[in-house]
Amino acid sequence: MKQKGSITIFVALSLVLIMSFLLALFESGRMYALKTYADMTTELAIDSVCAEYQPGLWENYRLLCLDGAYGGETFLVEHVDGVLRSRIEQNLDSRDMRGNLLALGLREIENKSYQLLTDQNGDVFLHCIAASMKESLPMEVAESIYESYRQGEGMKDASVEESIETAQNAIIEAKKKRQEELAKDQVEDRTEEVQEEQRQAQESEAGESNKRENPLEIALALKQTAILGLVLRDEDTVSTKGIELSDGLTSRACRKGNMEDGGNAGWYEKILTLEYLTRYYGDFVKQEESHALSYEKEYVLCGEKTDRGNLEKAVERLLLLREAANITHILKDSEKRNETYLLAGSLAGFTGNPAIIKVVQIGIIGAWAYLESIQDVRTLLRGEKIALIKDKEQWTLRLDNIPESFQTSFGAKSCENGLSYPEYLKMLLFIGESSKLAYRMMEIMEQNLHLVPAWRQCRMDHMICKIDYAIEYEAGTVFMPERYLTCQVEKQCFYYE
Repeated sequence: MKQKGSITIFVALSLVLIMSFLLALFESGRMYALKTYADMTTELAIDSVCAEYQPGLWENYRLLCLDGAYGGETFLVEHVDGVLRSRIEQNLDSRDMRGNLLALGLREIENKSYQLLTDQNGDVFLHCIAASMKESLPMEVAESIYESYRQGEGMKDASVEESIETAQNAIIEAKKKRQEELAKDQVEDRTEEVQEEQRQAQESEAGESNKRENPLEIALALKQTAILGLVLRDEDTVSTKGIELSDGLTSRACRKGNMEDGGNAGWYEKILTLEYLTRYYGDFVKQEESHALSYEKEYVLCGEKTDRGNLEKAVERLLLLREAANITHILKDSEKRNETYLLAGSLAGFTGNPAIIKVVQIGIIGAWAYLESIQDVRTLLRGEKIALIKDKEQWTLRLDNIPESFQTSFGAKSCENGLSYPEYLKMLLFIGESSKLAYRMMEIMEQNLHLVPAWRQCRMDHMICKIDYAIEYEAGTVFMPERYLTCQVEKQCFYYE
């Protein structure tokens, strides 16, 4: 016996509403899953693109950067976009947009912005270096280093050459004037008494001048000597390497990214960068024979194209710093100040002019500090240490016998609590401009990359350190044929945060 079923219109409508709700709920869950899938696919593709970092920078300097030119001469961000597109398409299953509930199709890729290592006058580079070094150097240690470097900041423009020349010229002019006066007296009065007084005065003047060596003359004579000859026993040991800078990073107009991100690098980033410099860059004491230049820290400081030129400039600046520090020591030591005053009196006392004697004393202080600084740099270049401000026991040259003490000791006394040659270079770099520090460090990196045939066309202003994408996907609806849903995903690739 057949049974007949029936359903009321209300129940039918209710079932339709329930099914619509369930299917809408299902479609909503599906869309959430699609967005999650799109996010995972994008992240995987971007990580794959960014994993193609420049190997030389990572192996030698522990820097992760994507070469936007992929080893070639021409930088094209569109090339990176194309690589990203191919990686996304490989990860998507778009063979059947309707047969697969989680099928996605790539609709559009938009490169919103990117940042290059050379952007913002080198501040981006300094931020990247600082990010890689923060775990190695805590803030507390960096603060102590910062305070020690600040001591040298007030000495960066010190020079004693003018005071030495002024003092020596004052003595010469006074002697010349004295001789003119004596000659005039001889013409006016040739009596035996006057002639005897003149003879005694000349003998007295000559005797006073010859009692002690004149450090002003010694210092001025040494300043005419080749600077490396003053501080090295054998100049033939100096490296003869050089680099071509006509198309180098510091000479050409660098490409710029379009991402405005990050502020100016402060003292902390600079301190971290200088510690990074110690780890990866060579200098005269610890040379890098396999690199384009052996004296890399000296290049970062001075920017010359040859090792010899950089060493000469670095020694010159180091001498100025040590002169200022030595003058500070002399002025604090009452015994040494008294010695300089007595010597000034013996050299210029015949003038009877206190102002000239004071000028000569200032010149003697400068000459003594300069001669001591030569000894200091000799010691530093041997790999030993010199205190920034010496005490009495650490002082080397005696004013009463400068020629003997200068010749018998090739170098100042080493100071256990002092700074080494690389530390003095870092102090000078800290005083200098951040942009020069960053660009010259990158110049060294670029020059060393060019030593490898496969990387001869690499440029530091092609290195991407941050990139931002907006990617749009499309997916077919299950219950609404001929219609597609879209989902957008924004992703950034950070090599350093």
